[in-house]
Amino acid sequence: MPIIETIRALPITGLVHELTEEHPENITERARAFYTKMMESSFAVSAAILSRAEHHRGRAAWDTLEAMTVAPFLEEAELGRFESARSIGEQAVARLWTLDPSGALSPQEWWRNVLDYEFAMFLQFSTDPLTRAVLRPMRGASATLRTYMWDIRATIKKAGPKTVALPASQANLLSALSPVAAIDRKQSHAEGLAKLKAAIREDEFDATKFAPTIPGDKSHRLLFSRDAANQVNISELTAPEAALFREINGKRTVAELASETRQEERAVRAALQEFAASGAVLVPER
Repeated sequence: MPIIETIRALPITGLVHELTEEHPENITERARAFYTKMMESSFAVSAAILSRAEHHRGRAAWDTLEAMTVAPFLEEAELGRFESARSIGEQAVARLWTLDPSGALSPQEWWRNVLDYEFAMFLQFSTDPLTRAVLRPMRGASATLRTYMWDIRATIKKAGPKTVALPASQANLLSALSPVAAIDRKQSHAEGLAKLKAAIREDEFDATKFAPTIPGDKSHRLLFSRDAANQVNISELTAPEAALFREINGKRTVAELASETRQEERAVRAALQEFAASGAVLVPER
């Protein structure tokens, strides 16, 4: 289970404390400021593309937070909780679906993939990781498994060392652009957002013609997770690993997981340790 990307995330507790001091009485504004910061990081690619698109120019995910219909959700949001992040993120994605930069009435597959990828990232940035003791394997609070048809690793390798080292779908987008200066894998949110926007602005990107290479003969299963060290990890799973992750629910023992997935118990234990290292799964202490 190779980790193909690691991104440093902001400690949520400290950020919430700062925003509480800044907005001591206004819960809605506190939540809006929190999720704006998270969206500026996780939805950076879609924002950068729309910033220069012929259609829907200048729109971004965080515009959603200004909508009157979203205010009640912000008022009730528990910052750092997965359920609140999912509710807010889903509304942002729903609005962005209608803003295909090519002007298409129905969103193209690559645009849907980008938004889905960014939503998975948003869940990691916005959710505090679980650190409690467990009796049976249990998924991390925000651990999310997604499947894409993009040939991620080949695209990154083909792009060369001078191309931006980004999470999977973002790298595919930039592989269609000219080479740009490398970005450190563990840069801060602000650094990554600024460099990404600058890179896309300095190169030509025609959203009306862009299409990723989708061979259709291989799936790429990406596991998004956040560990206790506040690092967001993106791992690429094999089919057996993905099957195992889907069966983890906090109720099944290792033996039961092995039986459900028809894998050897020894292999399941090894995979669980790898999941745990990335923050995707909590495992019982030995």
